[in-house]
Amino acid sequence: MPKGRETANPDEVFGDDTNDANEIVLELEEAFLVILLLANDADGEVAPEERQALAVTLERMNLFKYMSPEETEEIFERTSNIFDRYSVDTIFEAVKKALPMELRETAFAAATYLVFADGIVTEEEGKFLGQLWGDLEISDETAQKIIEVMEIMNRA
Repeated sequence: MPKGRETANPDEVFGDDTNDANEIVLELEEAFLVILLLANDADGEVAPEERQALAVTLERMNLFKYMSPEETEEIFERTSNIFDRYSVDTIFEAVKKALPMELRETAFAAATYLVFADGIVTEEEGKFLGQLWGDLEISDETAQKIIEVMEIMNRA
């Protein structure tokens, strides 16, 4: 799997950005959610299986499972507003500031789970994962293990 920025220009999809990344301050939950939402939409289409996988992921993660429905709705709204105002690159700089190193592998694993949820990994999704593991500074060995486990889980 390739590393680096090989995906299409995200600003073409999410809008151009004139604001500085220093203006965005994300809470840990928001940073994690950004990664999950990007993973869900990596190929430009959210399959029903991917939508369901996102809900399951949020329900089982300690980071989200104790949130009330109102809190969950609020974090989704704040995150959606961020996507409306900033480019993906700018948002991701804020994500890296908010997401501690010890949770980056977890975020990559959760994103990989979502990409594999519909049983099909498109070229765009593969590029997204390659870019994500580079941006999150995940070691090649760890990223490849995570991907391998997801491939094994999705054989049946």
